[in-house]
Amino acid sequence: TKGGHHALIGAASTGKSTFVQTLLYSLIHRYTPEYLNIYVLDFSGRMTAPFEGAAHVGGILYENDIGRVGKLFYLMQELIEQRKKLFRGGSYSQYVMVHGVVCPTVVLFIDNIANFREKTGEAYDEVLIRLAREGVNYGIYLFITAAGFGINEIQSQLGDHLRTTLS
Repeated sequence: TKGGHHALIGAASTGKSTFVQTLLYSLIHRYTPEYLNIYVLDFSGRMTAPFEGAAHVGGILYENDIGRVGKLFYLMQELIEQRKKLFRGGSYSQYVMVHGVVCPTVVLFIDNIANFREKTGEAYDEVLIRLAREGVNYGIYLFITAAGFGINEIQSQLGDHLRTTLS
């Protein structure tokens, strides 16, 4: 959470999906579902499929699940609204300091954002930008993989809010 939103940048076949798989495994074994909830948009090689049954994972959507993507983004927006009311002007970290972990940190993984944006006709770009802009304050974090920054990958409006970039 200290690093905010993250982007993992690399050319095709450089191990981005393997890194996501390793990170998911690590997070699931380090934290309980009371501390961490995970959602995944896997538009790469379906390497996150082994985590579908994990208690931490609220859902994994693939390229053929386009009809369900809207429900996931609706959920993310509802989480922001609920937490705005709950935190009463404060941030997630402030709330946790006072009350402890009452609501878990949420991480939304998007493996291969270029393919995700192409398959969804860029319909969720505005919601992603909102999540990037407001999410950290409410304990909702993005982890995005891409080949780089640019109009077909991570556009500047989204990239401006990604605090940590790995390559």
